[in-house]
Amino acid sequence: MSSCAIQHGAVIVKHGEILGEDVNQAFGESGGLHAEIGAIHDALKRCGGKKKKLYGARIICAGIRKSTGRFVETSRPCECLGSRKNIAGIPCMKKIREVGISEIEYVTKTGDWFIEKVEKVEKV
Repeated sequence: MSSCAIQHGAVIVKHGEILGEDVNQAFGESGGLHAEIGAIHDALKRCGGKKKKLYGARIICAGIRKSTGRFVETSRPCECLGSRKNIAGIPCMKKIREVGISEIEYVTKTGDWFIEKVEKVEKV
């Protein structure tokens, strides 16, 4: 469980197998590590660093507010660093494209799930 005000988790799956998973991690005022980046690092570790094994996978993301237990407005991975401090120094969607993940699935504020194809996936 994350110590962050928003509990956010990410799981990477391919052919029914979990390749990687993580939750967001807070590091004081400097920001934290987003769950998507942590899940990618976990998947690469489990796959022996071979990006090719992540090609065509799906990343599933969800987040709730710790104080209310309600879903956040969107759990879609970030496109830019902006106010969402990510100590990895790279937007989550950029890293998702770099490793070849082809779909993102995330929960909306209504609790509905949305599946989106990732455009401009890089060949690995």
